[in-house]
Parts: sequence; structure tokens; C-alpha cells
Amino acid sequence: MKKKLLFISILIVSLNNLGTTQTWEELTLPQFNSDSITETFSITGFDNVVYLCSDLGLFASQDNGTTFTNLTFGNGPTANLPIRSVFMDVISNVLYAGGDSSIFKSTDNGSTWTEASAIGLGFINKFERIDNTIVAVHGDFSGASGIVYSDDEFSTFSNGNIPNNGLVKGLLVSDNSLIASGYGGIFRSADKGANFSQIGIGYPTTGTNFWNVVESNNMLFAGDVWGKGLYRSADMGATWVYDSINFNDFCQVFDMESGRGAVLTVQDGACNNGEAIKISTDGGATWTSALYNLNPAFYNQLGRNADGSCFFAYARFEKKLYRLCDAPLQLNEAEIASIQVFPNPTSGVLHLNNIEKGTVNLYDLHGKLLKSFMNSSNSLALDLSGYDKGSYFLHILNNKGSKTFKVIKN
Repeated sequence: MKKKLLFISILIVSLNNLGTTQTWEELTLPQFNSDSITETFSITGFDNVVYLCSDLGLFASQDNGTTFTNLTFGNGPTANLPIRSVFMDVISNVLYAGGDSSIFKSTDNGSTWTEASAIGLGFINKFERIDNTIVAVHGDFSGASGIVYSDDEFSTFSNGNIPNNGLVKGLLVSDNSLIASGYGGIFRSADKGANFSQIGIGYPTTGTNFWNVVESNNMLFAGDVWGKGLYRSADMGATWVYDSINFNDFCQVFDMESGRGAVLTVQDGACNNGEAIKISTDGGATWTSALYNLNPAFYNQLGRNADGSCFFAYARFEKKLYRLCDAPLQLNEAEIASIQVFPNPTSGVLHLNNIEKGTVNLYDLHGKLLKSFMNSSNSLALDLSGYDKGSYFLHILNNKGSKTFKVIKN
């Protein structure tokens, strides 16, 4: 049964003054039967839930990470298994969880689970939805790696083709295509995961392992965990530029996250300045330390909630989880009172008035950018007829500030 959203909520983004002191808040580490997690694999938000994937299975938080409930480790086919990735398909109301070799799914928000047809794979590292297809990338160092995709909620699945069948860690929907990252390169699929080809020049194709790829301000970012630093692309992956100033020397970029005009990275101390957490709010042109009140440590995991208002960081050796909800974003605090978005819900064209010259970004509930518009007038007609039914975030940026609407496509 498809999830029905019976209300329209408008989210007003309060952007921080860049002079404000930012604060990471330590959270209580999730536990199962008095055992605390030792390893996190991903932290991500869908709608109003923050999910944490760990060696003790999948945890869910209804209060933005303050408290967590375990969904998988107790019984059923997921009992005692680590969960490495999660994806909530709000269109079909199916929750997917990726384990060490299998995909599991739940139709009751994680109360019960079944093992899907996709078994015997490598680590299930990430999911994405494009049109009516769910795509998962998998891989570990045992040799089992690749792409799987399904149009029937993984009752059946097909294997995608990728050069060298390499280990794949990252997956992103961008410009109506899929971008995957992993061992030796960046790859793109224009046919919903069936076929991938290597894209881009400017990064090494040997001796690199890009564990993640993110998008922010129309820029793509890919970080190499094997020490060759950070690369960014302004032309959708055709060419990549190495950041030799902020991520030089032997620089291992362990994870990245983007949200609301900001990009955060975690890396080892061999990088320039030895900053364990960095942030950019200008598309990677400049970077500053995002440690703020934290001590230098090994932070190996980043995450965010669905609307990008809060980031999460995990310190592996200290076994500590932190939340940052006042990151400096792209614009100083300002009020935008007159923007109009209608009709909402809509089955087709969405009209935007009083938006002035600026950028209009359309995101899914996972916070992934679907489309970006550089608007040069005071109004815009946005055709949503080609998008699936469900809820989306519409983020409007101009020289006065920022405002985010949740819009519903019927």
C-alpha cells in the first residue's frame, strides 16, 4: 500500500549567521541488549526517521537521533546480522536493508522482515530509486561485487554491467542518471542501472577507491579512501579536479555528506592542516575546519537527516556519536515571507511566485538532488508530471535567504 500523506508542511530554513559558534552534541550510542555498537556503516534520514546501520543491525530514531530503536537484530531473517545500508521507498512504502550478502525488505516499517531474491552478494553498500527501479550497489574484497536492480521490489532482480565488475561503494541519482563510485573510478548509467560506463578524466584510475560520491551546488564530489584526496566536477562528471590545497599529501577521505548548500568530509590526519572534519559552503572553492567543539579523533562516518538540517558524525575508536544542527550554510539568516508555491498537492505544473532571481532545487525525501533550476525572473512554472507520485522538497535560494517547501505530487 502506498504511503498517504494527508497534510502539507512548509519547512522554513533558518540559516545560521556565519559568525555563530557551531556545536556538535554528543548523543547516546544505540544499544541492543546492553551491547553498544562498535561500527557504523551509514546514517541517513527518510521523511521523519533517522536510520543508523551498524554491526548490531538497523536502528531507527523518531526524534532526530536522540533515542534509537533496533529494528533487525532480535529475530527473523535479519537476527544477529550487521546491516550496512538502508533505503525507504516512500512510493511503495517498502523499507530495504542491505546486509553482508543479502537484501531484506519490510512492508511494516521494520516490524517484520523477509529476505528478498537478491542473496549471495557482497556487502550491500547503498540503494537508490530511479523512476520505478530500485538499484543497489554491492561489493567487498572477497570478489563478490557489482550492481543489482529490480522493478518488482526485489521479488526478482537483474545484474547490472560495470567495467571490471569492480567493488562499488557509492551511488547517486543525478541529472536523471545514476552515478556509482568505487574501486578505480566513477561510473554512470543512463538505463536505470543495467549498464554503467566509466566517466571522467582528471582522477587516477588505478590505486584509488572512491567510497562515496555526493552532489552540492551543481558540483560532484568524490573522495578516495586510499589516500589520493578529494576530487570535484563542475560538468556532471566529465572532468574532475584534484583539490591539492585542502586534501593534499596522503589524504584518505573516509566519508562525505551534503545538505542545504554545505559539504562535510571526514579524513585522516595526513591531510593538509590535519583537520579531521572539513566543511565547504561554496561548492568546494574553500574549506574550513568543522571540528568546532570536538577534539581531534578518527571520525570515519558522516550522515544527515532527510531535510539536511542536521549532520551526524561517528568517532570509531572513541565509540561516540555526535549531531550538528547549526552548521554554517550558504546564506546568512534572512526572512522570505512572500514566496508562493501552488497548487500543492499537484498532478502536473507547480507555480512559484515571488522567488526573485536565484536557484530552485528539487529533492526527493532522501535529500538527493533531482533537478536544479537557475531562475532569472520572479516566477517559475515547474512541471512535475514526469515524476513519481509522492513527496518532494523544493528548496529556493535567493539573495535574501532560503525557504524549503514539502510538495506532494498526485
